[in-house]
Amino acid sequence: MTSNVTPFPPGGAGAQKPGSDQSAAGAGHDGASVHGASQNGAAMDSASNGGKTADVVPLRERLVTDVLTALSMGPYVPLEVYERRCTGVKSAIDQASPADEIEGMLMAQLLTAHSRGLGFIRMSLTEEFIDERVRCAYILAATRLLSLARRHLAALNRHRDLVTERQQRAKDRRRQRRKQKQPPEWDQ
Repeated sequence: MTSNVTPFPPGGAGAQKPGSDQSAAGAGHDGASVHGASQNGAAMDSASNGGKTADVVPLRERLVTDVLTALSMGPYVPLEVYERRCTGVKSAIDQASPADEIEGMLMAQLLTAHSRGLGFIRMSLTEEFIDERVRCAYILAATRLLSLARRHLAALNRHRDLVTERQQRAKDRRRQRRKQKQPPEWDQ
């Protein structure tokens, strides 16, 4: 199922695609009706869409929207910059292929921290007429953000290892209850 709402089209945040129905798109797409309670299914939000069930937004689309929102990719950004960033985010999410909501959350946070960290490095190197203290502040912010991205990648790998281990244990039937040893006096 595809969403009728693009993350941030050139016409403005939450603008409709041509020919789409406002009620079918989640009524304004303020993030509350689609991103809030409907992450695990369809949600009822009578205040925003007249009591109709909101469409379920696929994980990939939610992640792209979340990352672009965090990167402030709003309507004021030039179209070619928006499209390039959107393509990069989509390809990164497709490459990582998050299997569940937790992996998706970690992936979105990782992409945001990494992109912002690289942005601070770029700003510290390209702006010619900035004070050295500002340049150092940019580098410090970049270091912290890239460290955060590295920790998110480690957490993503730990989560994947944990899920794989749980699946293997279930497959091997190691979750069976073990019988507790009885004290010798009970055998009498």
